[in-house]
Amino acid sequence: MHERTNTLVVLVLLVLSPVTLAEDPAATKPKAPRVTFSDQVGPLFRRRCTGCHGGGQPKADLDLSRYVAAMAGGSSGEVLVPGDPLQSRLYLLVSHAEEPHMPPKRPRLPASELKLIRQWIDGGLLATRTSRPRTSKRPRSLLSRVGPSLRRPVLKGEGDQPGARPFGWPAVAIRTSARGRTVVALAASPWSSLVAVGGIGQVLVYDAVSGKLSGALPFPEGRPHQLAFSADGEVIWAAGGQAGVSGAVVGWKVRSGRRLFAVTDGEDVVLGSALDPSGKRLAIGSDREVRIVETATGRTIRRLAVHTDWVVSIGFSPDGRRLVTGDRGGGLVLWETRQWDRVSALVGHRGAVTGVAWRPDGRVVASASQDGTVRQWEAEGGRPLRNWMAHEGGVLGIACRADGQLATVGHDRVARTWNQAGAEQDRRGPLDDIVTRVALVGVPGWLVVGDWTGALRLWRGSESKPRAKWHPGVSSR
Repeated sequence: MHERTNTLVVLVLLVLSPVTLAEDPAATKPKAPRVTFSDQVGPLFRRRCTGCHGGGQPKADLDLSRYVAAMAGGSSGEVLVPGDPLQSRLYLLVSHAEEPHMPPKRPRLPASELKLIRQWIDGGLLATRTSRPRTSKRPRSLLSRVGPSLRRPVLKGEGDQPGARPFGWPAVAIRTSARGRTVVALAASPWSSLVAVGGIGQVLVYDAVSGKLSGALPFPEGRPHQLAFSADGEVIWAAGGQAGVSGAVVGWKVRSGRRLFAVTDGEDVVLGSALDPSGKRLAIGSDREVRIVETATGRTIRRLAVHTDWVVSIGFSPDGRRLVTGDRGGGLVLWETRQWDRVSALVGHRGAVTGVAWRPDGRVVASASQDGTVRQWEAEGGRPLRNWMAHEGGVLGIACRADGQLATVGHDRVARTWNQAGAEQDRRGPLDDIVTRVALVGVPGWLVVGDWTGALRLWRGSESKPRAKWHPGVSSR
């Protein structure tokens, strides 16, 4: 009896515990509605698809007017895989992730209709409300399984908000100039509304919600050429220096503005660096080499020398088990970080690797290149997953959000967002000038970009017009 009572107490505590609820967002998430062919998807297909794929002689032998015919597929086989939209060819075509785009010579279906089709596939391709979900023996696509973020901010106390924010930073005079300077360093916190941009000998930090300057971090080592927040949003670091003189990587605590480390490097600016999740090691790119450095001492503990050109793009996985490094010649390498063995050479880019972005669950990494493409790779072995042309003329920046959504910018003066299948979700532009950098703010759905003129623009959700436009460090505006 005593054991039974203890068991009941434990069960009650687990049910009521706020920690349990905080760690499992699905516990409070309402159940998704059952999407069926008879109620929602069939009528949608009749409006959009059955002109070509209806009864009689449907194109490609694909009849979408009847449930049984849709399940049978067409001349090329099945087009629907229960539970996996990214292996369902029908979804890939209508979302414009693959060609030929459907419906032909028409705009992509509205987001609400694509969401409905995806929910139907995810839910097991139900015929009616009383049907049993279908299942598939195929392994579910890694791109369809976006897990929770591996690194989350630690709440300091009751009522505390996720994401570190500046508090009591030392006062720093803002350095200004008469003209804007090209945005080459831009980052956003994954958990708060902070946006950081490189200034003149300093890093300027804005609040995306208020649009106000939150503070400045001194970078007397030169000009920041790269900025990044740690995966939990607690640390920000800048890489840069003075061209032909010296390079440096500097890190600060976001809450206090206190400098955590400063590592010097060689006789030129540092263009690529990454801080591992523990905060104890830095990966620093240079000419054909990556140095692994202890942040506490600045001591080099490993040299990774397999690249054939200057290393400019680096990223640790959120769990710290993998490192990806990219160079100006299109070389891209995946490493494991225990013994620093090379896992795989990620072959495919034909231009400089301009950015890498890890999915926050650590299972997939995306790379962008001057060849205009985005490529996605499996974290464990480096297997290629998907690739697509993102920006004619070259991609200049890439970022990834917690739900797996990607954002890119490029020479075509356009900013785009993509789902995991590589289907374009939103497009902003063409803007006034080349868009050089992009970041996704921790506040869900917020996009910030920087351009050649030095301007920053911020969009909330799918809004077509920017909510804010800043000119950091410009005195005449």
